[in-house]
Amino acid sequence: LRGINYYLSDGGYGISRHGDGIIRTINYLLETDVDLNIIKGVELVDKSGVKLYPKNILGMEDIRLFGDNYFFCTYLELNEPRTPQIGWGTYDSETGFVTRMVPLMAGTELKCEKNWLPFIDNDDIYIIYAMGPFQLYKLDKATGDIKEVKRLTLGNGLTDVSVDAPDIPRYINDFRGSASPIPYKEGWLTTIHQVYHAEPRKYFHRFVWFDKEFTKINFTVPFYFDKVGVEFNLSICESDEGILMTYSHGDATSTIAVVDYKVVDGMLGF
Repeated sequence: LRGINYYLSDGGYGISRHGDGIIRTINYLLETDVDLNIIKGVELVDKSGVKLYPKNILGMEDIRLFGDNYFFCTYLELNEPRTPQIGWGTYDSETGFVTRMVPLMAGTELKCEKNWLPFIDNDDIYIIYAMGPFQLYKLDKATGDIKEVKRLTLGNGLTDVSVDAPDIPRYINDFRGSASPIPYKEGWLTTIHQVYHAEPRKYFHRFVWFDKEFTKINFTVPFYFDKVGVEFNLSICESDEGILMTYSHGDATSTIAVVDYKVVDGMLGF
C-alpha cells in the first residue's frame, strides 16, 4: 500500500501537502485474511545501502510485488539527474526492510523508465519492457544485468484487432504496463493502461492475454473502474471469486475490485 503526501491539481499534477514542494511516498506491506481485512502491516524501509540522491521526489513509487519477496519500483533517488529509474528490490516480510536494491537499465543510456512488468518463469525473472514492438528481457539475479531475449511485432504490423470489434484496428504500441503477468489459460494474463493526454490525464485499461511463448496477443476493449480520470492498476491475482485487481483513483484511494472470470473470459473472447 502506497501512502503519499500530495493531492492532484485540476490539471492532474501532484501538489505537496507539506508546503515545501517535496513529493513523498511511504509504502507499507500489509497482511490480510481471506476476506481482505488487514491483520498487520509494516513500513517498507530501504535498508539496502544503495547510494541515493535525495531531491524533491522521495521514496519508492509504483511498487510491484512478485516472486519470492521481490519487487520492482520507480525510484528517482537512484541517480543524480533525478531521472525515473526502475529498481529491483528484495525485502524481509517480517521487518519490512529492503535488503537489496539494484538500479536497472535497458541499454547504456539513462532515460525515463516506468511500467516494466516483472514475472517469474521456471525460477527466472523476466520483464515485459514494451508491447509494440514486443520486447522481453531476462534479469540476471546475480549481477542485476538485463538482456533482451525476444523482440517481435505482434498482430498486424503495429496494430491488432479487439475481439469485440474485429473490423477496427487498434494500436498496441502505446500500451503501457500495469499488472505483472500471471499464468492463465495456458498463457499469461496481464493488464495495460493507455493515457489520453488532457488536463487532467485520462487513463483507460485493458486485459491482455499472451500465449505461453509470447508469440500471440489478445486484448479487450478499453475500460475504467470508477470514473474517467487518473486511475492506475498495479496488480492482479486469482481468487475463488474472480480476478482481484488493485487500483487507485486520483491517487487518493486504494481499492480491490473483484472481476468474475466469465466477464474476463468474455471480454477476451475465450
